[in-house]
Amino acid sequence: LSGSFKLSFRGYTTVDISYNASSTEVYNALRQLDPIPYTNGVEVSRVPLANHENMWRITFIANEVGGNVESMQCYDHDMRLYGNGASLEIYSDASETSYERRGSDASMMGNELGGSFTLSMLGHTTEQIDFNAADTQMKARLEALPNIGVVDVTRGSPTPEKGYAWTVTYVSNPGAFPVSSSNMELLTYDVSSLSGANQTANITERRQGYNPLGGTFQLRYTNGSKYRTTSELAHNSDASEIKSALESLDDMVGRVSVEKMINVDGYTWYVTFGPCQIDPVTGNDVCNDGDLY
Repeated sequence: LSGSFKLSFRGYTTVDISYNASSTEVYNALRQLDPIPYTNGVEVSRVPLANHENMWRITFIANEVGGNVESMQCYDHDMRLYGNGASLEIYSDASETSYERRGSDASMMGNELGGSFTLSMLGHTTEQIDFNAADTQMKARLEALPNIGVVDVTRGSPTPEKGYAWTVTYVSNPGAFPVSSSNMELLTYDVSSLSGANQTANITERRQGYNPLGGTFQLRYTNGSKYRTTSELAHNSDASEIKSALESLDDMVGRVSVEKMINVDGYTWYVTFGPCQIDPVTGNDVCNDGDLY
């Protein structure tokens, strides 16, 4: 046996490789190809065989060539091996027979993610979610849970092993006001239905939610020379409660009407100052002449 051959991968072809090249020589030829990182892109070992045969085992190890990569090729015009029955075979994905590999270890498929997983929030669990679920499927699965409102979901690009990352933003949360408030619990996961080596998931919090609206406030009314302040009012007071609190300032404020509006981020009360009222202590008319703040 004599001569040489070339290997091609993703459109790039090596220099001539001798029929009896060492593992280092094959490695050095492959690391010159653009798709393969120059350092730690592949591992090469030479398998000793009888009858003047040579075998090299090539393992892709870098992320740039991760996953179930396509097979290398040796085109007819790149095989210049001479000798009785001289040929070159490339085995991949465990497709060869034991006889073809002369009893050595079988080739292997690269690692690739598949299957499905579930997510849970405080005891409520989604239906199965595809490993490569579109953002619309992830959104639908999460919003089907009774303790999750509306979410926005974006999916990132796949890794070489077909792993994905989704970014989930809680837009509205059940029982919270404003609807986008509340610091949600982290989701948990079950990846037992995922396929692939070392399958796992990771959930991290990128930004905390903010507290729902709460607490109390007061209104102050002044006519320029003195001021009066209402009692404490709940953050979500009804229009009638605002009206009652203002008209209780009966030595400065006359009649008022109040309309309450609910906004996406809080409340607005519209106060209209109306006619005078009688001060129950002095019997004098009390009219609206001042500023509310």
